[in-house]
Amino acid sequence: MLRLLGTLTAMCTITLAGVTTAQAAAPAPIALTSAQCPTDIAQGEIDGCVTTLQQLLDTHGAGLTVDGDFGPATFTAVKNYQSAHGLAVDGIVGPNTKASLDQATTTVPTPIALTSAKCPTDISQGETDGCVTELQQLLDTHGAGLTVDGDFGPATFTAVKNYQSAHGLTADGIVGPSTKAALNGASTPPPPPNGTVLAKIVSYAQQIEAGDAEPGWGGGRIQYVWGGGHRGTPGPSTGTCVGDPQSLSCTNPAAVGLDCSGFARWVYDLAYGQDVLGSGNTDRQLSEMSAVATPSPGDLAFFGTDTTHTEHVGVYIGNGQMINAYDTGTDVQTNTIAAGGHLLGYYRY
Repeated sequence: MLRLLGTLTAMCTITLAGVTTAQAAAPAPIALTSAQCPTDIAQGEIDGCVTTLQQLLDTHGAGLTVDGDFGPATFTAVKNYQSAHGLAVDGIVGPNTKASLDQATTTVPTPIALTSAKCPTDISQGETDGCVTELQQLLDTHGAGLTVDGDFGPATFTAVKNYQSAHGLTADGIVGPSTKAALNGASTPPPPPNGTVLAKIVSYAQQIEAGDAEPGWGGGRIQYVWGGGHRGTPGPSTGTCVGDPQSLSCTNPAAVGLDCSGFARWVYDLAYGQDVLGSGNTDRQLSEMSAVATPSPGDLAFFGTDTTHTEHVGVYIGNGQMINAYDTGTDVQTNTIAAGGHLLGYYRY
């Protein structure tokens, strides 16, 4: 939760040359939608409603001093927020502005990879979604110091321009293909999911199953290991005991292999030439992809309760079959789609 509605310290004491001065803190926060707040909060008001307003604006990079006093700086911050979110720019915090602030700061949208089909080609100021969450997280790895809230406000705009300027990109504050590629550590954007890429995905999945995948593997069948394939770079790795007491890695720390999402990650890395799926679990992978009504070999089949509670993934190869890292005690293998459990659907990067 990003809402900062905790009780502030009631009093701070400053001692100068033996003289103690009591400095009152900001009024206790009051939710903007509370009956205690007026319908329209405007410049000149001093109360807990303004305290909350300032706290919420600060989560969007306003940089206000939270004192409960709706002065000129708060007025300007309100207008900037309204402008960035398609609201009437009047500096008055009425029902629409209140609702926008409450909605935008209640939860942080789940990150979505910038190169996902779910993100627009150009991500720009005013957007609020998981693409912006991912953007802010990536910018923070470069020292931006942003509050990660999924809201592309003025602070994120400035951070994007600073990043672009520092990396020899056009400093326009718009996150297009070149900026996305740079943030993801690639010199060029990944290729589109055309037939050639899908064919590569199937080919590499078959090579891995046969034990002759390249590059980065010395040959031989690859076993299932819980957590395998989730290290800094894709490919077989030691796993973890967390979550699966039956995992080989729990009884044999030297076990090297892949779990289902680690397998999908490696196949896609080999086909795309870069780590497009990343080290996340199946929930994270699915969030970066788009559902397809008619699957093609190379698409991913996801299984589970729903799209936020996934349990398995495999590479669809046609004819009702998939190649997958199936379970402890087995190697990467071909199974029927039915063997995966409840099919959520087929997805394409």
